[in-house]
Amino acid sequence: MAIPDDIYSLCPCESGKKFKFCCYRKSSWESSNVADYEWIKLRQTEGLLTEKLFLFAEGKIPKGVMSQVWSEFAIGQSYGLQDAPEFEALFTPWLLFNWVIPEKKKTIAEFYLESSKQVTPHEQRFIETIVQRPYSFYLVEGVEPGVSITLRGLLLPEKYVVKERQASQSVGTGYIVYCRVLPWENHSIMVGCSPYLIPPSYHYEVLDLRDALKIRCEKIKLDVLHQYAPEIRREYFEFVEAIRNPTLPEMRNTDGDPITLAEVRYELKCSPREAFDALSFLDILRSPEEILREATYCDRNELRSITFDWVKTGNKRHSEWDNTVLGRIKIDGARLSIQVNSEKRVKKIQKEIKRRLGNKAAFQITSYDSIEHRMKESREQKPLRLEEQSELMNQPEVQDQIKKMMKAHWEKWFDEPIPALKGLTPRQAAITKAGRERLEALLTEYEIRDQKSGMDNLLRPDIKSLRKELGLGIKPRE
Repeated sequence: MAIPDDIYSLCPCESGKKFKFCCYRKSSWESSNVADYEWIKLRQTEGLLTEKLFLFAEGKIPKGVMSQVWSEFAIGQSYGLQDAPEFEALFTPWLLFNWVIPEKKKTIAEFYLESSKQVTPHEQRFIETIVQRPYSFYLVEGVEPGVSITLRGLLLPEKYVVKERQASQSVGTGYIVYCRVLPWENHSIMVGCSPYLIPPSYHYEVLDLRDALKIRCEKIKLDVLHQYAPEIRREYFEFVEAIRNPTLPEMRNTDGDPITLAEVRYELKCSPREAFDALSFLDILRSPEEILREATYCDRNELRSITFDWVKTGNKRHSEWDNTVLGRIKIDGARLSIQVNSEKRVKKIQKEIKRRLGNKAAFQITSYDSIEHRMKESREQKPLRLEEQSELMNQPEVQDQIKKMMKAHWEKWFDEPIPALKGLTPRQAAITKAGRERLEALLTEYEIRDQKSGMDNLLRPDIKSLRKELGLGIKPRE
């Protein structure tokens, strides 16, 4: 049953009564208030208009043009219209209310408004309002599941409480949506919304886009978002491409070098004990006597094999660290092997072997392994039982050490330049309004990442303490 524009008009059920005193009070309307009525009427107008505009457009869009229109919309995307998850929720509203018919210089909706004589005042107002609203990026600031979503504009300073029953049950705060919001009296609805939730890690790139628009325009307004709509849409599709086809981040070791898993092998021209005596000092944490307790010996009580760490003092990138493990050294009979995780460490250990053993160690080969293969091997090894892991983590000395490490890390964090803050430290970013916006995005990303990963509480940052230290409750400078 179609809902009349005016609740005091005749009821569509043909009872002769006013809608207000007839079907408005029945079934699903019985518990609805006027606000619900207005929202449902708005949604119904959207649905009916979509059907009318599609029928109207059938004779206005030449055959074969639709794929070209999709290409104009889906900038740089390789998948076609038939495979597009955006077709119904995002592309269709854009086609009807944003795409301009080349010959008419008008959108389909505007041309329909001009040509049709059966447009209701409610439909006319809807069209005139929606064509003025651009697509943009919005931050989800609050969610009332099954009821509404609070959205804050990232390109424009605007805020809306959007009534959404279904979407509000799957979206989370801190995420970003690409959509168009239609404000309407006491309501706001989304007319055109991406099927993809954009993770918080893309927040900074949206802010970079806004900064770029501000350089070109004195002030960002609705007309600016319309003018640069293709560029904004291109940014959205770049996000989607990254979400659909994620790439592994470049992995680096504790010195900041790209990870390359390598094993350097030598043939010893001396006894295992002689090789050990020359190399044992590379483990700065233990004395030779302590290391030898884990050695194996042959029948004559001579050293046969031993494994120990290659360790250095401190760490350039982590000043709070007392030491850094650089590799693993193994002596087994006439074989010497050193496992390291970067090309830089390969070269460094080769120099150490030459300096300490000289001609007593003949280089054979450096073999390389992939991270994927090493991870597979690790998974195939018998892991610690959950009880053993829990027992280890619950040991007071282990917990105390972890707390000290995390405390030192976050104390240093305040004064470290961070790329997401445009190279500023958190303390520097907290001084300005723009810097604080990026800080809030960073802290939100930390919170959501930790929640999704199920990280142990000992390893999680205390966001409340970080905010307090940075004074995020105090008004910043403009």
